[in-house]
Parts: sequence; structure tokens; C-alpha cells
Amino acid sequence: MGGGYWQSYCDSKPFSGSTIFQIETSSLFFEIDLVYYENNVDFQKSTPGDYGITGMLDDYIMSGNAPTVCNLWTQVRFDDKSQSYYFTTFLPTNNVQKITNITQYSQEQNGVYYSISGTFSCSFKNSANQIIPVTGKYQTTISVLK
Repeated sequence: MGGGYWQSYCDSKPFSGSTIFQIETSSLFFEIDLVYYENNVDFQKSTPGDYGITGMLDDYIMSGNAPTVCNLWTQVRFDDKSQSYYFTTFLPTNNVQKITNITQYSQEQNGVYYSISGTFSCSFKNSANQIIPVTGKYQTTISVLK
């Protein structure tokens, strides 16, 4: 996802995004991104807690059905390479994303840096209609504008 500028679907504030991690093997590809307020005046009010999780925005844009994306939501993608049609469907129910810690660790002239950690649990359905649960935890860093 990388850094960039978008308008939040929740409140029209500018937000940015960062890839937390990607993993790819011969049988799968998984990516999780974090979306967050781009300006510290908005982001500094963020607290640990439960936040949303959704499929990758690009996947929805292609289908014409973009999801709501808000501050500290994650976006996930899973490709099941064991199937001839390896794209999967994000299942929108019973998904959990919890931010467990937000710590400001540095400040410079133009930016503020935070460490964010959390956990997630979500499910996908592959082309063979098999449900694939994915769970994990993460720690990442972001920078926001002063």
C-alpha cells in the first residue's frame, strides 16, 4: 500500500497507509496493511482498542464496491496458490483487529513517529469454497505529519 494521501471514508480527514508485512511461499501470498490519519493533529488522539479489518481496497475498487476504511483499520489480502484460480474472497463477518499499544517514540521537525502493535483474525474463502482462517500479531512503525 505504501504511504500516500487519501480521504478517509469515515470522516473526510486525510489518511495514509503502510504495509505491515507480506509473506509469499509457493502455495500462498498474504499481505496486511494499516490505514491511519496522515496528520498528527488527528492521529495523536488515537488509542488502543478494537478497530476494523477489511479486504484490500484495490480488490473492491475493481469490483466497484469499495468498503469503508477508517483510522487504524487494517486491510488484508490472501491468495491461495494451491488453486488454479488463486484469488480468494474476504469474508466480512467474525473478523477482529485489536490495537494493543500505540507509543510515540520520536519527533522531528516535520514528523512524529509511532510504534503500533496489535492482533488480528480474519477468514477468506478460496475458489474451492474452503474457508481459510488467518490469525496473527504485528508490530510496525508509522510517521505522521506535524
